[in-house]
Amino acid sequence: SVGREGADIVAKFRTNVTPSVEGLPSWATIKSQKTSGDEVTVTIAVAPNTTAQVRSAVVRVYNSSVADDILYYISQDCTLPSGSNVLFAENFDWMKEYFQEYEDANSGTKIGDTVGKRDKDANSPNFYSAKGLDGLRAAFAAKGYGDSNASKKVIYPNDAYLKFGKTSTGTRLVLPALDVDGTVDATITFNYAFQIQGTGKMDATELFVFVDGTKVNAEKLPTTQTGGDVNSDPRIVRDFTWQTVTLNLEGISRTSKIEIGNETFTTTQRFFLDNIVISRK
Repeated sequence: SVGREGADIVAKFRTNVTPSVEGLPSWATIKSQKTSGDEVTVTIAVAPNTTAQVRSAVVRVYNSSVADDILYYISQDCTLPSGSNVLFAENFDWMKEYFQEYEDANSGTKIGDTVGKRDKDANSPNFYSAKGLDGLRAAFAAKGYGDSNASKKVIYPNDAYLKFGKTSTGTRLVLPALDVDGTVDATITFNYAFQIQGTGKMDATELFVFVDGTKVNAEKLPTTQTGGDVNSDPRIVRDFTWQTVTLNLEGISRTSKIEIGNETFTTTQRFFLDNIVISRK
């Protein structure tokens, strides 16, 4: 995972033969290729992401002469829009302030990044019961968030976004009340991804937006994720990919209850949410 501010990715090879690079996107460049003795260092510079879209790419750095082959899945966060038309914007970066408390309470264990690192086993502690999340829970409530199926306790922080649901149990994220006068027509945009199981099968998640209990999208949100074949290259079998959707919200007000999540809570429909923006039309 690369932050929206950009970063360098470094690949090292035990050879003095210059490696090849495939799949480099337009927003990344070869910053340098340096040889020192029998080692070559390739540095890939990922530019800042000033757009409102999450960026991703699969970049292969390899050297056929010694069969070195490194695959990088690059996932880069977006920049949220701002301005007078933005009624609500959330990238969950504030959660990082409380991660150290969790690490201190759990022998240095870090909170994971399931989607960004394509790691189904990334550490996703239970929001309600894990040690060291008292500060995060208090901040979540203070910001006005809610859980539509709170008694089942199926929210799990990741770095820095949220995972929802477990086997046979779903929920919805309730958004804070909007600070608006009267009623407004707006759009809601957010990033989402679905969980992929150990077999490579993706959850059959049906994801909806609700306003006061009524579905905004009549059909479940589509996905380009494919799950993955666990018998293929182990580096790319789990297709965790952020997707973006924009939907219309008609006639909402400060009393409107806006939720994102499952229609029913009794099946396995796990999902991830990030970068939620509500803008006045």
